[in-house]
Formats: sequence, structure tokens, C-alpha cells
Amino acid sequence: RMIRLPSLWAMVIASIVAILHLSVPQSLLTAAQLGGQAYAPTVLVVVGGALADWRKADLKRPIAWVGSATRLILMPGIALGVVGLLSVTLNTARALVLQIAMPVAINTLILAQEFDAVPTQVSQSIALSTLGGILTIPFWFLVILHIH
Repeated sequence: RMIRLPSLWAMVIASIVAILHLSVPQSLLTAAQLGGQAYAPTVLVVVGGALADWRKADLKRPIAWVGSATRLILMPGIALGVVGLLSVTLNTARALVLQIAMPVAINTLILAQEFDAVPTQVSQSIALSTLGGILTIPFWFLVILHIH
């Protein structure tokens, strides 16, 4: 089923175009740009549809809470330690930690729906980590400002 994902084929085609230095017709570039502009509203509708299936009882299960806490607290802490071991510039280290501190990506829900991998729990993780990110992202931002 992974072979049929359009995003995989788009990456393959884009890689071939880049490696062979091929020029892309303006009409295809315009179509890709329009598709890119439609991405955010489309995925917000998908998340909204998934969140509509929520029930209060679902929030009592710890899996979404644990996943969100892992994403927002544990992973940035690990990333902070790892970038200390790497020889990367200060700005790169800061960008890596802050990127890892971001909420669960909406793309995860699309894949969960495609492969029937508990999309309800994934949508809960997206919502909880987005709400939790209101507190944790500023915290990690302050932490990375003190990296030397």
C-alpha cells in the first residue's frame, strides 16, 4: 500500500527532475502551487472530521496523553542532548530542538486513516499536543536561547 501513496511518487519524480536538472513546464508549477495552497485547508477539514468522532470516554484513555507528552516534553529533551553531541552550528541546534518540540503533525492522521491505524487516537494526539504546545513551545524556546 505504501507504493500507491501519491506523496511517495511525487518525491521520486521531484528527485529525478532535480538530479537530471530538467525544466518543469510553468503550467505544472502553477498546478503544484495551487495544490500547495489548498493543503492547509484540506488537512484542517480532515482533522475536524476525525475530531467529530471523539467521545469524552476516549480522553480517559492514556495513550493520546502519553503520546502528546512524549512529543512535547521527552523528545525535545532528548534532542537537546543529541545536538550537544553533534558538531552543528548553534542556530542549527536550536532549529532542530524547536522543530522536534512542535505538536504532532497532521500528516500523521492522513497516514493513520489510509492504513487504518487508530486515526481517532492520532487525532486526539494532534489536538492534545497542539493545545499543550501553547505551554511547551515557549518553554523550549526559552531553553534553546540559553544553549551556548
